[in-house]
Amino acid sequence: MLLIALGAQFATSSGIELPKRAKAAAAQTGLPEQPVAQTFVAIMEHPIFAPDRAPPPLENEEAGNLSGVEVLGTAIAGKDRAAALLRDSEGTFQRVKVGGAIEGWTLVSIDRDQLVFDRNG
Repeated sequence: MLLIALGAQFATSSGIELPKRAKAAAAQTGLPEQPVAQTFVAIMEHPIFAPDRAPPPLENEEAGNLSGVEVLGTAIAGKDRAAALLRDSEGTFQRVKVGGAIEGWTLVSIDRDQLVFDRNG
């Protein structure tokens, strides 16, 4: 019974018409214009999800990485950062000061929770 009443309500119009200004505004709003295909030439030449798509190779990979280096400790007294005790990939212990290097990397800064290294730069 409820479904029949609901169906009848949707089938019949309410008899109330929209004002002419509302009809004109509704007619003017439409979908935005589609951009021209030339806008997306780079995407068409290099599809985003292509299986062979990869980032450009890194430069100067011969410097290596620090994956074999262990941080054993740091010497910090207040704002003074003196040095870091490291074990290199060959097992040799090294004390490195800020500005010093290990395995091609330069120690830039020493903080309580991190050491910052840089290479080539």
